[in-house]
Order: sequence, then C-alpha cells, then structure tokens
Amino acid sequence: MNEVITYPSTVNGGTTIVLPSSKVACQVGQAKYDKHHEEAETADLKQKVTVTTSRISTTNRKAVSTRSKTVTLKHYYKMLFEQEDRYKNCCQAVMQGNPFDDSIKEEVKQFADHLVEVAMMIEPGLSNNEGGWGQSEQGPIADPALIGSGAANPCFQRRHDGEESRDGEGDGAYRIIICTDQPWFGNKIDNAGVVLALIAILQQFRPVELWIQQGWLGDGDANGVTLFKLECEGGVDPTQLIFWTSNPEKDSRFSRDINDEMGRDAEAISHKAEMPCDLFLMGAWMKLYGIEQGQLGEDTKEQRLKKFGQYIVDTTKSIVYGGEE
Repeated sequence: MNEVITYPSTVNGGTTIVLPSSKVACQVGQAKYDKHHEEAETADLKQKVTVTTSRISTTNRKAVSTRSKTVTLKHYYKMLFEQEDRYKNCCQAVMQGNPFDDSIKEEVKQFADHLVEVAMMIEPGLSNNEGGWGQSEQGPIADPALIGSGAANPCFQRRHDGEESRDGEGDGAYRIIICTDQPWFGNKIDNAGVVLALIAILQQFRPVELWIQQGWLGDGDANGVTLFKLECEGGVDPTQLIFWTSNPEKDSRFSRDINDEMGRDAEAISHKAEMPCDLFLMGAWMKLYGIEQGQLGEDTKEQRLKKFGQYIVDTTKSIVYGGEE
C-alpha cells in the first residue's frame, strides 16, 4: 500500500484516513511546521497577534485547558518552532527508537523474556514445542511432493493439543493495533516489555504486524481515525515500544500535529478498532486485570510479572486458538 486511503467510517464515525507508513505519518505532521517556516520568512515579526493555546492532558484527553494572550509574531513563531523540536524528537522515536540507549533496550528485553517464561509456566501449550505439526489445506510450510500428488492437505500447520492455530487478520499475519488515545498506567519498561512478550509468543505461530490508531473524533466530517502501519521488518526496537506505550507526547504532540495537518480539530478518543485486527491494544486493558492508575508502583516485580503474565496468556490463547479474550 503506497497511497493514502480515505473513507467514511462505519465504526468510530467521521472520516478514516489510512496512511501508507509511519514515515509518511511523520512527513504529514512536519508539513504543518514547514508552512509556518515559509510564513515566518515574509512576516512582520513585530506585529502583535492574539494567540489561543490548548494544553491537552497526557492522562485524560478530555481535560483540555485553553489560554489566550497577545504576543508578537516573533514570539509566536518561537513557540511554534519549539513545538517542532518536540515533534521531531517524536519522529525519531517512531522511526528509530533510541539507538544510543542500549541499557534500556536490554532492560526491556530481559523483562519481556521473564514475561514469556511466566506465560509458558501458566500455559505450556503456548510454547512452539507443544502440539507438534499436522497436515492442513493451508499453512506456513508446504510440501512440494504432496502438492505434486494432488493431496487435499499439502501443507503443515502447528497443532495445539490437536487444535490448529488460526490465521491472523493481516493476510494470515496477526495484526495488532496500538491505540494511542489512552495512557497506560505502568512504567515504561513494563509497558514495552508486555508488548514485546506478546509479539514474541505470537511470532511462534504467525508473523506479526503492528499498526497505530489515532482517534480525534467529534462533530464534522473531517474528524475521525488515522491509521498507519509500523515499519519493523527487521524487528521492533524496544525503545520504539516505549514511545507507543509510555511517552506522554505520543498523543498530545505527535498525534495532534499529524491530525491538525489533516484538518481534524475535535478531541474525543476512539474506543474500537477501525479495521479488522487480532488485538486492539490500549491502556484500558490494565483495568480489566485489576490494575488501577498508580497501583503498580506498590507491586513487587513478581506481582507485576504474574498480572502481566496472565494477561499475555489470556490474550495470546484467544488470538491463536480462538475463544474469549
């Protein structure tokens, strides 16, 4: 997919915009600031203007405070370009993660490894060593001899105690949509580790693709949901996951600037996956497992591993073998 796709939403309402990639998403937001740079070159910087600024809470999108003041255009552009610096930092985190922070990467990987171990102890059947392989009509491994003989089931699919794993919504791959509209309550290592552990287990059965959903819903056809797929063919960087699950500016700066440029001006969040997926992942899952804001700071590491591990087991079993999540 190399084109921007736009259509009226029947799920969240408004207009849905599907961007080709996270790179294009970054370019859309940057276009907003490029226009202001062009304006600033010919503007009378001594001219005074009334500026109304909106501050969006990083923990509650509905908590928006506005403030108006009169400033010179010079001061106005200075404020804008300081915002641009923060936006560019977000884009770097989206595209590269933090390439210089090996210690945090290792910490996330270790926590994810512990979570996978806990999940396997709770449900050994999630190991790719359990269940063996069975013949099927379609599957990740095809036998040329069986195909040539015209056999009805020429492929092999991994079994789980006699049960075949399901295809995912992404042309067979498991599609995870991370919605950035709501905050997560955990610390950044835990949050990124949970997603990395989910990916690690699911990849035993099918490829995994990651999508981002940004909702800016409200009155007016221009408002709606924006989606784009993350480029992570070489593997997702743990610090990229830290951005998507824990960075306070993933929504209030990065998402806001992209959707500003596309004409969205409402504040309501999205609660449903805009496209078919195997997992719609947002911070609200934590409350379903008895985790409230601020509570995890009181838990020991073992208690956190147990809570997160049970969530991973329930979620991956639902995705791979069906049933209620």
